[in-house]
Amino acid sequence: MICSFRPSFTRVAYSLAAMLGTAAPALAAPFGGALYETFGAGGVTGIELANSSIGVGVLKTPGTAIATGGSTVYFASGDTVYSTNASLIGLTVFHRNNAAPAGLAVDTTGGFLYETFGASSGVVAINLANPATSAGVLRLAATSIVEGGGKVYFASGDTIYSANPNLTGVSIFHTNSAATTGLALDAADGILYDAFGAGGLVGLDLANPGHAVGILGLEANNVAFGNGTVYFDSGDTIYATNPDLVGLKAFHSNNAPVDGLALLPPVLGASPGAAVPEPSATGVIGLGLIGLARLHRRRRPSKAAG
Repeated sequence: MICSFRPSFTRVAYSLAAMLGTAAPALAAPFGGALYETFGAGGVTGIELANSSIGVGVLKTPGTAIATGGSTVYFASGDTVYSTNASLIGLTVFHRNNAAPAGLAVDTTGGFLYETFGASSGVVAINLANPATSAGVLRLAATSIVEGGGKVYFASGDTIYSANPNLTGVSIFHTNSAATTGLALDAADGILYDAFGAGGLVGLDLANPGHAVGILGLEANNVAFGNGTVYFDSGDTIYATNPDLVGLKAFHSNNAPVDGLALLPPVLGASPGAAVPEPSATGVIGLGLIGLARLHRRRRPSKAAG
């Protein structure tokens, strides 16, 4: 296990019920939101925002680029993009490409999944409702990508471009002195976060990209924003900070660096940081016994016909 956390009794109960065919309680948000991490061949993990020692789910499928939209998680594994629910259950193939995506972003309002392919194929907007069709294509080298506020932002070398949701109207948003390694967006506060690996992390004012809202000199590779907090990885540690990049604190430590980060904010009415009541161990055991009893009844051989 690359990401270390303890399982939630609620998650255990849910998974057990799903396996046994017994009734499972509906899950709201993954306990006030979740941060998802990919580790290449090490798979995909989800951890609770409210308590980073508790895991939302684990997938052994290799994962690199990752993004969320609504209550769905999308991630790249080689040339295939998979989708799964917030608990990392119900894995399905969403779309297959001819090359491995370098970055992913989701626009649930417009109904697009954006894929970047480095210098090979540029940027593609895939229709969420029909992934066999595309809504736009850009033949411009692109790596990190993020969307929000009616715009798509993507990195191409040391330049950040912006475009409309259908990838028209491309313009230069900002030029840096080094290549970007990760992008995140706080559309409400008008801040684009730009990570530069060893060069640190910068928050750019969307209205005036020449002005930095905040700067951090700590190594930052991937970056995600949600629930009023910026998350980024530095080595094998995930840090959290305020939107203006002050108030830095360690959020979670892994046994290896991550390949990608994505954040799913609270959904379905769960309040940020609210603890969902955990069933007792007795309740989990009882649920398992009920399921096993049902399985036993299903498998009981019928009496021979008289």
